[in-house]
Amino acid sequence: HGHTNVPQSEKPLGAWVNSQRIEHAKYLRWIEQDDNTELPKTSMDSQRKKLLDDVDFVWDAVAHTWITRYEELCDFRQEHGHCVVPRSNGRLGAWVEKMRIEHKKYNTLLTEENPKNSKLKTIP
Repeated sequence: HGHTNVPQSEKPLGAWVNSQRIEHAKYLRWIEQDDNTELPKTSMDSQRKKLLDDVDFVWDAVAHTWITRYEELCDFRQEHGHCVVPRSNGRLGAWVEKMRIEHKKYNTLLTEENPKNSKLKTIP
């Protein structure tokens, strides 16, 4: 497959990947706290994290998907000269439609406060 962004629906690997992300979040909280007595235990440790990092494990699936769609949009614009992606254009079309809906709903698509959205301004 060439990636580590396994959907949860892909049993049993997807469930395992999701549990690694959960354990990683606990691990990050654990190493950032001085007093770990009230934090839940985690099976993640530096060795496991390194092994997963070494295979380019996707820790944040949402951010990964956003960046992937953004890169696809850049390619689309390069090829077509615009960003008017039809809904029928698969995952990219659905993502662009979602971005348009978010823009209308929250009016934050091109604001500097949202680093992901301000990145859209940089599409060549």
